[in-house]
Amino acid sequence: MTHNCCVSKLFWLCTLFLLSLACTDADPLPNIAFSHHITIVMMPINRGQREAYDKMISAFKVQAPDIKVSVKVYEHEQFKALVERGEYRFSESGDVYFWFGGIRLNSLAMKGDIADLTELWHERGWSERFTAAAEGAVTANNMKFAVPINYYQWGVYYRQSAFDARNLASIETWEDLLNACEAFSGQGRALFTVGTRSPWSVAGWFDYLNLRINGLAFHQDLMRGDASYDSPRVHSVFVHWKEALDAGCFIDSRHEMSWKDALPLMYHDRAAAVLMGNFFVSDVPLKIQDDLLFVPFPVINPKVPSYEDAPVDVLVVSKQSEGDPAVSQFLSFIVESDVLIEMNQTSKKLSPFRQPYELDNKFMKAGDQLLKNAKGVAQFFDRDTPPEMAKPAMDLMVMFMNEELTIDEVIYSLEQYRMKVFDKSPVFLP
Repeated sequence: MTHNCCVSKLFWLCTLFLLSLACTDADPLPNIAFSHHITIVMMPINRGQREAYDKMISAFKVQAPDIKVSVKVYEHEQFKALVERGEYRFSESGDVYFWFGGIRLNSLAMKGDIADLTELWHERGWSERFTAAAEGAVTANNMKFAVPINYYQWGVYYRQSAFDARNLASIETWEDLLNACEAFSGQGRALFTVGTRSPWSVAGWFDYLNLRINGLAFHQDLMRGDASYDSPRVHSVFVHWKEALDAGCFIDSRHEMSWKDALPLMYHDRAAAVLMGNFFVSDVPLKIQDDLLFVPFPVINPKVPSYEDAPVDVLVVSKQSEGDPAVSQFLSFIVESDVLIEMNQTSKKLSPFRQPYELDNKFMKAGDQLLKNAKGVAQFFDRDTPPEMAKPAMDLMVMFMNEELTIDEVIYSLEQYRMKVFDKSPVFLP
């Protein structure tokens, strides 16, 4: 009898446990009569970003218990690829989407896939809330097509202990970088870890070399197809990149890894640095974070002002959900409460607001200072040039970084794609 009683109790305990699991993604009050329903689509790049997004959505559920909120989660790279190939339309299964600023946002606006939020911006006075740069990043043809939620710096993150062990100072100039590369290479190590199976992480090297050598205006001309890749300016970019390759700056196994796979090499003394956006810090063990320092990408041409990559992330609304009051309530909550600042503290990104706010992380403080001092910013290679150009261009850059193409070969191929994608003849600039 005692045995049967224990079994019965165990059965009911297990049943209650399974029911609790089944309700994890359901509404906290399953019997409530919801007045509205919105579906939010996200594609977090790492655990920290997913945690930040979940906190933000949970906060809204508490504030608006009459609105049912469903969440769909996609793998980051796969979702981007589906959208770029035209295999996923923003009107298919969601109301609000986490997305990117720059050309990726403009492309959706031109296709008519996302809602015009200009009226909501005007009604709620959001121009007073956001910085001019953030507002500009979501504006096309004088219309607002998104809500900016964060931005973040790119730069060089390095292990201080690894530099101290080799009596190396920080990297401020290109010569500093090459000298450090040779010091590490001479000991069978590499200064930089990088995973070329993530082509966008390779494109960061092109962006910064071009910004430091040729400046923002030329970089933007190149991204728009108005400047030629077959030019002395771009040739100089790849010459400098080749100098870094010849100095042994990069791990030999880079062709085998994604950007995430490459990070642990920095933890285990096989590499000491990475060129990356600040979002990656969420993936770094706390012990390693304590040893990491951030510096801007080194100066190459002292006559060129400081220009930086500072991608903006946004929320967009599908065209079919334009004017939905529940969607408007969600966006207003995000913009007008402190939840966005709290979310960005978790994901290690900066909030795009005019009013100052406290930063609790050394990398965010460094990024905030860097971008305040910058003379201008780019979004990022694959956010500044169309996908039809960005994908083959980044693949070619990977081949160059893996030393499968020469300088002349990569420049020739890039220019051929530029003329095809932008339907433009060769452009010759000094």
